[in-house]
Amino acid sequence: MSNVIEEFISISNVETHLKIAGQGSPLLYLHGLGLSNLWLPFHQALAEHYKVYAPDHPGFGLSSNPDWFDSMEDFIIHYVELLDVLNLSSINLVGHSLGGWIAAEIASFFPDRINKLVLIAAGGLRVAGSPITDIFALSPELLPMVCFEDPNKAMVIASQRDMSNIQKLILQDYRERTMAAKLAWKLGYNPKLARRLRRACMPTLIVWGKNDKIVSTAHAQQYCNLIPNAKLAIIDECGHVPIVEQSEQTTNLILEFLNQ
Repeated sequence: MSNVIEEFISISNVETHLKIAGQGSPLLYLHGLGLSNLWLPFHQALAEHYKVYAPDHPGFGLSSNPDWFDSMEDFIIHYVELLDVLNLSSINLVGHSLGGWIAAEIASFFPDRINKLVLIAAGGLRVAGSPITDIFALSPELLPMVCFEDPNKAMVIASQRDMSNIQKLILQDYRERTMAAKLAWKLGYNPKLARRLRRACMPTLIVWGKNDKIVSTAHAQQYCNLIPNAKLAIIDECGHVPIVEQSEQTTNLILEFLNQ
């Protein structure tokens, strides 16, 4: 994790932890559930070409957990204010899973702040006949079996966790699931997002694992249909976490797209 700077920035009294590395054009990366406070080979590869900002969402990782933070609108405003504090007028925006949902929402409200958008296995939509798997019904032990085509690949994440303090990990998982539940417990998607995506007119890349058991590729096609300037890349032998399971291929797809 060389050359990675860690900072805490107060955004409207929400202490936001983020990792920063690299040089060049700014890239904001928004993580998925269970993937906060990580710097993976995926992040490092992006930081070889861009200045990567990887914050923990409020209620996740090392960021604070404000009681009043309970809606997608809170996340949207939080991240736009973070861009203002960082003095970033426009960015490339990459989001995975829950972070992909947040990224799609930001793109629909503030398209002028985003140069290019990458959505990786993003939630947020309703697709008839293809419901998103209820992650709240899954134990932490079962998640790798559902999230990965090859569960052994989950060890890349485990290697960055302090496995000697299981109690701490359980409490963090509970804290993060509680915040995620505020967004997704009732419906698991935003019924207004599909109509708003017409506003996300920036070049967009949709990246999905072919064997995603959490959010099926039907959602990838739906995003591609709804975003005006989107293209789709499906990755073979891959589940819900392409940034880990097929890290090199995912990174190459993103860099090729961003560098065009």
